[in-house]
Amino acid sequence: MKAHPIRGSRNRSGYTLIEVIAASGLIAAALGAASSLGMTMTTQEELARGQASAVRYAEAIARIWQLGVSPADILLTQPQSSPGSTSYGTMTYSIALPTTESLGSDGGISQGSVEKTTVSVTYLPYGNAQGETVTINFDVIRPIASHR
Repeated sequence: MKAHPIRGSRNRSGYTLIEVIAASGLIAAALGAASSLGMTMTTQEELARGQASAVRYAEAIARIWQLGVSPADILLTQPQSSPGSTSYGTMTYSIALPTTESLGSDGGISQGSVEKTTVSVTYLPYGNAQGETVTINFDVIRPIASHR
């Protein structure tokens, strides 16, 4: 006598509950890792954007100083959001007192002098809830006033 195909057969199609739970766990772990990576990339992008903005601002201040114009005479502000609010603050800058430096001589011929200063820009990095600022410094030179 032959066995009934349904009762005697061990070849059932489908998945067990344990297999479904294991596959769901793997998918959940992959989705969690992907979302974590996305958040990290967004944070890094915001940090880089803030730093690039501060560098551009410092370069603008340095160029104005190189032209002999006082940046205080020009309205040059860089808005920046404050931590935990929707209001805007500004990046701040300072210019150190310039010093005169000789360029030396070449074969007994003086190469002249330049003025040298440091331009500093202070800004608040993205996501800094403690309000700790970061300062970027640039050394800048320009011809002395008699050569401008």
